[in-house]
Amino acid sequence: MKTAEAAKGRWTEILEHYGLPPVTGKNHYKGECPVCGARGKFRIDDRDGAGTWICVCGCGDGMKLLSLTQKEKTFSVLCAEVDRLIGNDYRHEKIPVNSSAAKLRQRTISKFSKLLPLRGTNGEGYLRQRGINKLPTEAIRFCEKQRHAGRIYHALYALATDDKGELCYLHRTLLDGESKAPLGESAKRQKSLQEENYLEYARSVAIRMFPVTSTLGIAEGIETSLSCYQIYSVNT
Repeated sequence: MKTAEAAKGRWTEILEHYGLPPVTGKNHYKGECPVCGARGKFRIDDRDGAGTWICVCGCGDGMKLLSLTQKEKTFSVLCAEVDRLIGNDYRHEKIPVNSSAAKLRQRTISKFSKLLPLRGTNGEGYLRQRGINKLPTEAIRFCEKQRHAGRIYHALYALATDDKGELCYLHRTLLDGESKAPLGESAKRQKSLQEENYLEYARSVAIRMFPVTSTLGIAEGIETSLSCYQIYSVNT
């Protein structure tokens, strides 16, 4: 557990360990502020057990107070000291660069770069059968050979990215000629291209089919989005 989380509810002993004023609640500490030296202006209300404090010179949580009063120590050293004091065993685990998601992401990027634009393919024919005549300019391409359950299909490849431009998902629509493959829900398949702990906090994940403009349309589903773009002339 991270130090700030583990320290919640433990600030009475942490403050005492560092020789800092005790928790005073709504009352002001009668002595000097350990940060600026002002007398009678400092208090530690310890809201939510986070060691929160306030003074005329500023405010913050317990870890910030330690940083301001133990300036000879780096933040990482302070965290290690607090961890030892309260018995917190925290190890930061980095996602290996050769994780399965990273490998799949690289393979997807490599393959997508070699795929065909939609125009003149069965992918265009499929969309036209759905009444869509205006094709996306970005993020979707046509795959001539997509293996699934022992058969070879055509497919639409669509890339979903987040607000940082990071690739998050590969969305594939399997086609049989110019029609959706008769596979029920299996005709549309999605693969995660990031680790779960990244996807959990990814924001604004979408298939960005057109350039950014002042007005943006949002819809669920590729076909629905393209239909909206065709009707309202708003990049969707």
